[in-house]
Amino acid sequence: MSGLLGGERFHFIVNHWPSRRNGEKSSRYLRVAAAELCKHIADSIRAADPEAKVVIMGDLNDDPANASVKKTLDAKGKIKDVKPEGLFNPMVTLRDAGVGTLGYQGSWNIFDQIIISGNMVGKDKSTFQFWKAEIFNRDFLMEQTGKYKGYPLRTFSDNTFINGYSDHFPVLIYLVKYYE
Repeated sequence: MSGLLGGERFHFIVNHWPSRRNGEKSSRYLRVAAAELCKHIADSIRAADPEAKVVIMGDLNDDPANASVKKTLDAKGKIKDVKPEGLFNPMVTLRDAGVGTLGYQGSWNIFDQIIISGNMVGKDKSTFQFWKAEIFNRDFLMEQTGKYKGYPLRTFSDNTFINGYSDHFPVLIYLVKYYE
């Protein structure tokens, strides 16, 4: 999706990459292929308009440290490492803090990510710039008791409707722009 936000051209590449259903290793090539296509689209957009802001987002079914994100997209986790034509992944900081968007077998993953173009991590606040990222893990979205306490409150557990929301917590980023 492309359009204007506050007078600036933004391009949102919304993703749902292939699952790990048959195992992470056996399906890795599928997510790497999805990342290659995503990178190609982002690079094409930026080649046509170097000032365009690109946001890659969605359920990538991989963590920030997996090859599809870290190597194929080459998304950096530290702002100081990001070039204007590169990509920044603020989810790395959240992962390093030990939080996640979905729990599986007692550990957290951050499959839900928002990755932004390098031209959104500078100091020029006259244009939209990244401020911070967040996993929206409020109490009403969490299991409150039992074995899965603290995990996302699912809609279904096996074939039983449990009136939840999702098995993933939402993610968001905050952008700032100063108007004179």
